[in-house]
Amino acid sequence: KEMELQTEEEKSANSNLLPKVTAELTGVNIDKNSADSSMGSVRERTVNGSIGLTQVIYSADANVNIDIQKKISEVKKDEIEQKKMDLVTEGVITYLNGLKAKANLKIQQEILSANRENLIIAQSRVTTGSINPADLYRWESETATAETNVKKAEAVIKQVKERLKKLALIKDEDEFEIEEVQNIYEFSQLFNEDIKKMIESGKSEELEKIFSEYAMKNSIELKMQKKDYEIRKINLDYAKRSSYLPTIALQANYKRKIYEGGAGESTLGDILGPALGMTFDTINTDNSWNIGIGFSIDLYNGGEKRNKIEKSKISVSKSIEERTDAENEIKEAVKNEVTNVIVEYNNIKNMGKAVEALKKNHKLVSDAYLKGMINMSDLLSSRNALVYAEQGEVVAKYDFMISVIKLERYSGNFNGITF
Repeated sequence: KEMELQTEEEKSANSNLLPKVTAELTGVNIDKNSADSSMGSVRERTVNGSIGLTQVIYSADANVNIDIQKKISEVKKDEIEQKKMDLVTEGVITYLNGLKAKANLKIQQEILSANRENLIIAQSRVTTGSINPADLYRWESETATAETNVKKAEAVIKQVKERLKKLALIKDEDEFEIEEVQNIYEFSQLFNEDIKKMIESGKSEELEKIFSEYAMKNSIELKMQKKDYEIRKINLDYAKRSSYLPTIALQANYKRKIYEGGAGESTLGDILGPALGMTFDTINTDNSWNIGIGFSIDLYNGGEKRNKIEKSKISVSKSIEERTDAENEIKEAVKNEVTNVIVEYNNIKNMGKAVEALKKNHKLVSDAYLKGMINMSDLLSSRNALVYAEQGEVVAKYDFMISVIKLERYSGNFNGITF
C-alpha cells in the first residue's frame, strides 16, 4: 500500500507540468428597467460560456518535486526490500533456534530414557537390599526433573513453529517438521571455499575486510542513506538557484455569449440614428479570446530564501554524518559477527572433541555403577559433564550459523540461502 500511495504521489508531481483546462458557464438576470437604461450594453438575460487553458512551460518547483518524488519512490522500493531481508533474517534465525531446541530435546529425551532405566535398576536393587533407598529417591527425582525438561524443550519447539507461522513462512505447524542441517555451511552459498579456509584458520582481519567491502557496496541501509542524501542535495541545489529561476506558463482563454434576451435590446445607435439620419454599425461582442505567456520570479521574500539555503546546507551535512555513522555501525557489527563466527567454529571443534571423550568416559562410569563399583553421585557427575558438552556443541553449531546469517544480512547479499 505504501508503494501504491507513493506511485500516486509521483503521478501528482508529474501532473503539475500537464495542461490544465477549465470551463465556465455564467447566467445573469437583471431587472427590466436596468436593462432598458443600459442602451443595449446589458440585456435582461444573458448566458456566457468560457474555456481556459493553462500550460506550465517551466517551473523549478514542479521539476524539483518530480525529481524528489522519483527518489522517494526508489527509497520506498528499498524499504520494501529491507523488510523482505529482515523477514528472511528473522525467519532463518528462528528456524535455526528451532534446530537448536530440537537438538536439546533429543539430549533431554536421552537423559529421561537413561534415568528411567536407572530408576528400574534402583527399584530392583532396593528390593534385594544391595543399595540404600536414598538412591531410589534420587533417581525418582532425577526422572521427574528430566520429564519436566523434555516438556520445556517441546514447548520451545512449539513456540518456534508458531513464530514461523506468524512470519507466514509455514501454514500449518502440525504438518511442519524442522529438518536438520547436516553441514554448517550448506545453507549459505556466500561462504565459498576461500571464506571457509579463512574461518578455519582464524583470519579475522581478512574476513572483516571482505565482509565490510560487501556491506559498503550492497547494504540496503547504505543505499537508502545515499538516496536520502541525494534528496537533500536536490533541495539545496534548488534553494541556491531559486533566486533566478522563473516560472513560465502559457495561458489562453476563449469566451462566447451563448444567449441573450429580454429588455435592453435597443442601443444608443438605434435611438439616435433615425433622428440624425445616420446608421451605426454594431460591434460584435459575442465572441472574444486572448492568449499570453506569464513570467514570474521571486525577487525578495524577507530573507526566506537565504534561510532555506542555510537549512538545506545543515540538512546535507547531517545526512553525510548519518551515513558515516551508519557505515561505522555496520563495520562494527561485521567485526563482531566475524569474531563470533571464528569463536563458534572453534567451539564446535573443541566441544565435539570433548563430547567424544566424555561419551567414552561416561560409558566406563556407567558400567562401573552397574557393577556397584562407584556411587550414584559419580555417575551423575559424569553424565552432567557429558550433557554440558553436548549442549555446548549444539549451541556453538547453531550460533555459528546465526552469525553467518547476520553477516550476510549486514553484507546486503542473501546469496541463495537454502535449506
